[in-house]
Amino acid sequence: MPYLDTGGIIADDHEAHHALEQEAVQFAAVRNIPKVEFRQSDERLAGTSQADGERPPAYPGQPALQGFEVQTLRHKVRMILELPESAEALMQSLKSKRRSQIRKPMRDGLTVQVGGQELLDDFYDIFCVNMRDLGSPVHSKSFFREMLQSLPGQMHILLARNQETPLAASVVIGFGDCLYNPWASSLKAYKKLNANMLLYWHMLEFGCQHHFKYFDFGRSTPNEGTYNFKSQWGATPHPLEWTVYTRDPASPVEAGGDKEKFSAIIECWKRLPVGITRWLGPKIRKHISL
Repeated sequence: MPYLDTGGIIADDHEAHHALEQEAVQFAAVRNIPKVEFRQSDERLAGTSQADGERPPAYPGQPALQGFEVQTLRHKVRMILELPESAEALMQSLKSKRRSQIRKPMRDGLTVQVGGQELLDDFYDIFCVNMRDLGSPVHSKSFFREMLQSLPGQMHILLARNQETPLAASVVIGFGDCLYNPWASSLKAYKKLNANMLLYWHMLEFGCQHHFKYFDFGRSTPNEGTYNFKSQWGATPHPLEWTVYTRDPASPVEAGGDKEKFSAIIECWKRLPVGITRWLGPKIRKHISL
């Protein structure tokens, strides 16, 4: 499923898992779809115990997947924090440096608002600047608007301000016992105000207040910057296992190779005016499944 860290097969046993997997690939073969991607977490089969990296055993009689090469990527992890029963307990569990980074913007008068459609414009303005600075095409505003309309009571926008100036913003989505944070952005020009730290604290506080058991910081590459940032909050890595079927064995799927492949384009994108990336980005982004 595009843009999400997990969107694979849900099954109660290995045989059902294989049947779903092969039917999906055959569906692609009939329609000349070049690639099928199953984004599994480390808990692939509901109700079963399975060691990390263990693939379900083959079952006799299953049709062959003609014309497809298969690869399994394990280069990404989800960063998950188990939330305590209260925000106060969570605050006490943090190191003193982290607590001071949260309390400083509070003392300086920064505030965080939780809402929905009424915060979309401010969120999107910050998001566009941040994504341009990262060299990545931005989603359209209508993409977020339609999600807010489709997920009432589940999806929320958090916005950190210094008086009337928006500084950082994020999206959280609650599902089951987990609160997910798929998007978060802050303005580099105001980095010294620690708005990003306050924003993350309020997301975690929101999770505790609404009795979620886990907070999902999203995917990261081990030992890179975002991984280390999330680790400092107490999040632990949970392996992602993405199985990719491709019809073109001459074009192997590269684990984490996209950054290097498109480095020149990324650097050019960073130099574009935000207005251009805001207009052009959605036309490109809808074709990128990451």
